[in-house]
Amino acid sequence: MSFDTTASNTGPTSGACVLLEQKLQQNLLHFACRHHIHEVIIGVVFTALFGPSRSPNIALFERFQRFWPNIDQQDYKPLDDPRQTEPLVQQLHAEVVLFLEQFLSAGTGYMPREDYKEMMQLCLLILGEPAGNSHELYHFRIPGAYHLACWMGKVIYCFKIYLFRHQFKLTTTETRHLAEFCLFASHIYVRAWISCPVPCDAPVNDMLLFHQIVQYGTVCKEVSNAAMKKIQNHFEAKRKICEAKHIKFYVSLICRTMPQPAVFCLPGYCV
Repeated sequence: MSFDTTASNTGPTSGACVLLEQKLQQNLLHFACRHHIHEVIIGVVFTALFGPSRSPNIALFERFQRFWPNIDQQDYKPLDDPRQTEPLVQQLHAEVVLFLEQFLSAGTGYMPREDYKEMMQLCLLILGEPAGNSHELYHFRIPGAYHLACWMGKVIYCFKIYLFRHQFKLTTTETRHLAEFCLFASHIYVRAWISCPVPCDAPVNDMLLFHQIVQYGTVCKEVSNAAMKKIQNHFEAKRKICEAKHIKFYVSLICRTMPQPAVFCLPGYCV
């Protein structure tokens, strides 16, 4: 059974998964939504930078949506941050650009919605690369839904706002937080989000994602710590559920392709 990893589904006593198994009187294969797991990562990064919101809507996004008709769409500026010269960021930049260009040019059938394609194209623009045919002007989509629960919408909005930061009035704090968010999202998160539904690659992709987030501490410790803490808390709860059902939840993997061999305990994989 496939499900989001919320407590209402995975609760050990009254969660929907447990109740379904009790109703059917048999154990079922738990096939958790990997996109939902990745959503908690970008969600906590956004909150760490912009602060918690008590409203379902986000004031910054509302302002930008109202201002959109005044935007000159051909006058945008990519990411401009001194940390882009750091070796780790340059390596991530090259890997992400290669991945996105190959994915977009392959004509793959995995494109469930247009906002997936839009996010990848905006990521390339943020990184200073063409979003498609270099001889054609990129046409920006009108800003759409910005509900608090729409995490991909957050990434798309932040990319657009940052690209047009010189046209749209922002405070110094908002500009700094947008730069921080876009740096993390473009270099680490977008590729992980697009890759995460592929089951056969999930273990190694997760291992690389966790390793990159740890490494990212040299770029921004606040973002790295927030993401890793959320991951640890999220999967600690799932580990306890699996232990209650006598399921082995962790497997240690050794990655010998890194400069120094490292051991990772990956959540969600049974031996």
